[in-house]
Amino acid sequence: MDNGDKWLNKVYTCLNSLLRIEELELSCLINTMNILGTKLKMKKLDWILLIDDDEIDRFINEKIIRQCDVIFPVHTATDAYLALEWIEEKAKAILSNNESGLILLDINMPGMTGFEFLEAYNEKYSQLKNNVQVITLSSSNHRSDRQHMLELGASAYYSKPLNHEDFRTILAV
Repeated sequence: MDNGDKWLNKVYTCLNSLLRIEELELSCLINTMNILGTKLKMKKLDWILLIDDDEIDRFINEKIIRQCDVIFPVHTATDAYLALEWIEEKAKAILSNNESGLILLDINMPGMTGFEFLEAYNEKYSQLKNNVQVITLSSSNHRSDRQHMLELGASAYYSKPLNHEDFRTILAV
């Protein structure tokens, strides 16, 4: 290989490297645009209330939510009673500030089940229906559980644990 060929080979290698860098930068730009597009499509939420008695499920679900770069607070309740207390304290502010919230609700909890929570919530906080969406997040795969939660007013039913795709779908609806 003479000097001219070596020089052409170096130019070719440099150009190839630059193209790979450009492809990486383009890929990063496309990913950024997709993320921004997803964020623009997301509904405006002021908070999420995650109600689950299982510590591991709460940890995983909260981690998934936070990994989706949410910019609003994520509150947790270890049982339905604590969740109702939290809502009681927050109800006036939700209405007066026109806040939008999302409740992620487990079904099988000791003390008060998700069914019982939703019945109590509907009875006492019906005025929040336009501001707060309730979505079931449960390990139960029984068709009757799904149907009952939807009849009680849950917007959707997802299986635990939550995953990134399902959470983004919830935010986009």
